[in-house]
Amino acid sequence: MIILLQSLGRVRLRAVVSIARQGYFSSVLLFPVFWVFKGLSASRGLLLRYVAGLVALSVMSLGQRRMLPQRGVHEPPGSTLWPRERGNLNTLLPPNVAVQTCRASDLSRVLVMAEEESAIATAVDSRRREFSIGRACARAALSKLGFPPCAIPVGPHREPVWPPGVVGSITHTAEFYAAAVAQHENYAALGIDAEADDELPSGVLELVSVDEERYWLANAPGNLNWDRLLFSAKESIFKAWFPLTREWLGFEDAVVTIMPHKGTFCARVLHTLVPVDHHARELRGRFVIANGLILTAVFVKMPQKGASSSAV
Repeated sequence: MIILLQSLGRVRLRAVVSIARQGYFSSVLLFPVFWVFKGLSASRGLLLRYVAGLVALSVMSLGQRRMLPQRGVHEPPGSTLWPRERGNLNTLLPPNVAVQTCRASDLSRVLVMAEEESAIATAVDSRRREFSIGRACARAALSKLGFPPCAIPVGPHREPVWPPGVVGSITHTAEFYAAAVAQHENYAALGIDAEADDELPSGVLELVSVDEERYWLANAPGNLNWDRLLFSAKESIFKAWFPLTREWLGFEDAVVTIMPHKGTFCARVLHTLVPVDHHARELRGRFVIANGLILTAVFVKMPQKGASSSAV
């Protein structure tokens, strides 16, 4: 199956993982929207849907698993890792980035705005709830920047369309939702991701990593779900890279290095059509593992005149 997927081209599995978490195997088999990367021909699209469904079968149990209790890191004296007991997205982002989080249990019913309805017109109830809570978080975050309530529709590549002058990112797990927004004059892009603190399902790591990353994981310190952290870091990187360049990355297009005792990671973008001098080719991010969640964030500062964008 892995060989077949590779032969189809560079494909992101995020949509498959997200839907399969909730047990909607039949929905995944018929799922009409998938992310396509350089070289995937339209004639292979139908086959891809069914191959993606097979991958979904291996991850269906994710949404049913109980979040694991918080665990300690084996830290050397003087480690600068973010304190896990206080870990949240606010610790990962600068103070001028507005963040809003919530748990699914915090909200009973959330309505979407008319301009957003087309994105979920045929969606199942659980997907409508995910979408609406995510948008509610985004509007709450925007309000912290002084914006009135506004629609956040879906763009042609399924990305959130933010109000003029804003960059942002939305993420969710089965129980946790978050949005982060900032003024575009300060940041070129933002990317955040949340994952359940659990290991990746069997066979998924090979699809989302390269040899160099797998070698590090095999020798990683502590008894932590570094594979899931790698997946989350790449998600944050992808979310920041696309609005920055309008170019999708495949999982193999960014090689991530994790610095465990600093709570940071960096990614080298290997395959891109964007000219070298336009944007930084090394994106840096931060992570924290706390309260049953793995949280990652990447923010790209607006460049000074004559300089390329810088990621921290």
